[in-house]
Amino acid sequence: EKDAARIVEEARYKASRILAEHEDVHKQAQVFKLRLRSLVEAQLSALESESWLDLEDNEDQAEGEESAEGENREDQTA
Repeated sequence: EKDAARIVEEARYKASRILAEHEDVHKQAQVFKLRLRSLVEAQLSALESESWLDLEDNEDQAEGEESAEGENREDQTA
C-alpha cells in the first residue's frame, strides 16, 4: 500500500512537471510566433515601399561616378 501511494505521488509530480514544461514551451512558441510575424511584416513593408528602389538607383549612380573618376585619372597619367 505504501509503494502504491509512493508510485501515485511520483506520477502526480512527474505529470505536474510535464504540464509546467508544456506551458513554458507553449509560451515560448507564442513569443517566437509574434517575433517572426513582426519580422516578416517589417520585411514586407520594406519591400512594398519604393524607397529601396531609390537606394538602388543611388548606388548605381555612385558606381558610375567612381568609374568615371577612375577613367579621368587614367587619362591624366597617360
